[in-house]
Amino acid sequence: MKRLFVSAVVLFFALAAVAHDKRDHDNDQDEHGRKNMKFTQEGAFASLSSSIGPQSSFNVNVSRGSSSTSPASTFLNFDFITLADDNSTETVTIIFGEIPNNAFTGDKTSDLVFDLDTSTLDPSVTSSETCTIDLNQLSVVCNPVTLGVIHLEFHENGVQATKILNHVEEDILGPVTTLIHSSSDNGSANAQGSIFGVPVSSSSATVGVNHSSSIEITRH
Repeated sequence: MKRLFVSAVVLFFALAAVAHDKRDHDNDQDEHGRKNMKFTQEGAFASLSSSIGPQSSFNVNVSRGSSSTSPASTFLNFDFITLADDNSTETVTIIFGEIPNNAFTGDKTSDLVFDLDTSTLDPSVTSSETCTIDLNQLSVVCNPVTLGVIHLEFHENGVQATKILNHVEEDILGPVTTLIHSSSDNGSANAQGSIFGVPVSSSSATVGVNHSSSIEITRH
C-alpha cells in the first residue's frame, strides 16, 4: 500500500505541477476550463532508470525537441526517491519541463552528456519540487527543489537496438491525463556520473533519436 501511494504521489506531482505551468507553451484553456501542455520530442534523447544502493532510486529522461514558445528546447522528466533508514519517510525530488539547452550535449548517440545544475532552472518553464512523504500518516510536504548537480555521461554500447514505429499511451491519474506518442530509434548504452553527489554507474541506459514524438498533458 505504501509503495503504491508513493508511486501515485510521484506521478501526480510531476504531471499536475506541469499542468499549472506559468507560461503559455501550448498551455491553453478550452471552454470547459481544461488546461493543456504539449512538448514535441525531436532529435537525440537519453534515459536511465536505476537504483542507487538499497534506499534510493531514480528515473531520468532528457530529450531535444520544441514547444510553441521555444522552437529549440530540451525537455527533462526526472525523479529521485530516497527511503529513510527507518522506512518511515521518503524524499522525492521531481523535475519536469524545459531545461537549459546546454545541459544536454552531444551530436551522436555514441556520446551524450547530461549536466544540470538545478539552481539554473527557470520556474516559468520547469516544474520542480522536493517532497517529503510520511509513509505512516500518508501525508506530503513539498518545498523548492534540492540544489545540486546531476551529471550523467551516456555511451551507446551496441548490445541491443530497437525501433519504435508508432507507440500510443494514455495515462489518467485523477484530474490529469497524459497522452504519449512515440516513434524512435533506440540503442542500449552505458551510463556513469553522479546525482547530487551520489555515484551512478549502469549498463542498462537507453539512447536514441525521437521522430516527432510528443507528450501532451491535460488537467481537467
